[in-house]
Amino acid sequence: MKTDKTQLLNQLIARVEQNITDTQHLLTEPLDVLTARPRYGAWNVIEIITHLNTYNNHYLPAIKVAINKGKRSNDLIYKSSWLGDYFVKMMEPVDGNISKKYKAAAKHKPISQNNTVNVNKYILDQKILLDLLQRSANIDLVDNKIPVSIAPAIKLRLGDVYRFLIAHQQRHFIQIANNLKLLVSA
Repeated sequence: MKTDKTQLLNQLIARVEQNITDTQHLLTEPLDVLTARPRYGAWNVIEIITHLNTYNNHYLPAIKVAINKGKRSNDLIYKSSWLGDYFVKMMEPVDGNISKKYKAAAKHKPISQNNTVNVNKYILDQKILLDLLQRSANIDLVDNKIPVSIAPAIKLRLGDVYRFLIAHQQRHFIQIANNLKLLVSA
């Protein structure tokens, strides 16, 4: 994928802002709704957010290092790698739907909790991600690379990491919306 760098960053910023709004809305739901399982074996809303936090725990510090110590660039075009595109396409929702399900790696499986601490942490992490995206305007999104959380030997371009991380979040916000629909209609 080849795209205007500023436009890409603005699209990602808009998605993160929407995630913050959607997550703040979750805090208006009763705790029993956030901890209810829509069906046997499914994650509840808090577990989904906890799962997303495990990704933020890996990627946000690595992104911060890349921005603080990495290469600078005034390139106007961003070109993703074939591997980055592959990872993003795996995660990205298609027409507002999750096209294929994947099992979470062991390190990304959520620990069940019955409080909103992880929801609040997610909101704080999204604000950090928003700041990192805004600071990336003059950062090289191609040559600065970040290790993949489940396979550290594989490194993706910073731009592809942003795209993957946010596509993964979008995927799980669809899951959250589907869970809430099932719980409300039950």
